[in-house]
Amino acid sequence: MKNSTKCVITVLSIVAVAGIGSIFTSIGQEWYSLLEKPTQWPPSFIFPVVWSTIYLLAFIVLCRAISNDTATKSLFVWGVINGILNVLWCLVFFTLKLTFVGVVVIVFNAVASVVFVRQIEGKIQYAMWIYPLWVMLATMLNVAVWILN
Repeated sequence: MKNSTKCVITVLSIVAVAGIGSIFTSIGQEWYSLLEKPTQWPPSFIFPVVWSTIYLLAFIVLCRAISNDTATKSLFVWGVINGILNVLWCLVFFTLKLTFVGVVVIVFNAVASVVFVRQIEGKIQYAMWIYPLWVMLATMLNVAVWILN
């Protein structure tokens, strides 16, 4: 398979993860707005900005690895695992309204995000650390929501 085809498949996969996650998130917005949240909660506009940055960086990382022939199977496996966990968390937390199960899923996602970023070669890895840091922050917020509600 040509590298350009692999990059197209990568971008379509990332768009699918973002799109499906957004659908699950929007389903639970009314419920979410009624939840008690900690006082340290980030402003709402931050969430789409950070996630868009993370998805863009993931695309750059994966396509650079493809074009430089440094892509490992492990990098893509962990990328897929992270995509599945991101969508699963949106489903569990927002659509199914299971805050404790959301905590469990996001803890696995936090661990998987670190493993994914550690697979990345080169200086771009430094920029990609925004992803596990964001998921760890989200884990703390998820725990707070579970406790408060």
